[in-house]
Amino acid sequence: MSNLRITHLWAVFFILIFSTPLALTAQEEKAAQEELPIYALVNYMKVKPGQDPIKMEREIFEPVHQEATNRGHRLGWDLIGIWLPSGTNRDYDYITVDYFRGMPGSQSISDEDRASVWEKVHPGVSEEDTYENKMQPARDIVWREMFVWKDGASGPKAMDARYMIVHKMKVGQKNMGAYEAMESNIAKPLHEVNIKNGNYQSWNFWQLVLPRGSGRDYNYLTGEAYLEIADMDKPWAEGAFQKAHPDKDPDEELAKIFDLREDVSTEAWYAISRIRKQEGTAQNE
Repeated sequence: MSNLRITHLWAVFFILIFSTPLALTAQEEKAAQEELPIYALVNYMKVKPGQDPIKMEREIFEPVHQEATNRGHRLGWDLIGIWLPSGTNRDYDYITVDYFRGMPGSQSISDEDRASVWEKVHPGVSEEDTYENKMQPARDIVWREMFVWKDGASGPKAMDARYMIVHKMKVGQKNMGAYEAMESNIAKPLHEVNIKNGNYQSWNFWQLVLPRGSGRDYNYLTGEAYLEIADMDKPWAEGAFQKAHPDKDPDEELAKIFDLREDVSTEAWYAISRIRKQEGTAQNE
């Protein structure tokens, strides 16, 4: 049995990071609304036969991302496993996510800072050789996407939620404004009721920034984060819609939602590792 498969089985019974992949804490949500938008650069990885790049991600690159985050070069980094879909025919096996305040290209780390971070974490070790001789033979970067955070809701246990249901949505250009308003004004209050009830711990809403165009399969993501896999099967809180919208008809509102977007696919992810700024560390050391 491969190390990747062992990792998948282990994740079903045990929980690791990211309160939720592509999710934000309450503090991050507040900051995102008051400052520059939060962007997520998502890298989709395919493991090569007989290789274990996740082990290398954790042992070699995770401490590098921690140091870069502590210095303020990014907001954080996540390592995410894919629980479902599974099997040899799936397009990617795991994901890494880099978080930035503002468009990543406008705040890229300089070559000098990058070298300084690497040297502090791995003194005397060549970054280029490590990447070319260890990581490249172990996995392929299938593709990259950039998302911007639009909205979200979280409860007090959001940081402990390690499993996520991710919905990929396709919305026509003429419906984008109405769809975003629907997610914030209709869906978000519903999620807040369910979070308060303990059905799940957070909900987040992201828009695909690049690549984009009418040929894309999807252009939005939403996701709910759970403490346990079993929680995914919990029914919504009783009377959730009436609690969130006492003056609205649920059938009418649901019909509007279905008219605005197409639910392209749903996946189950789990968090392997999460990097955020450590307390007591100064930026730009």
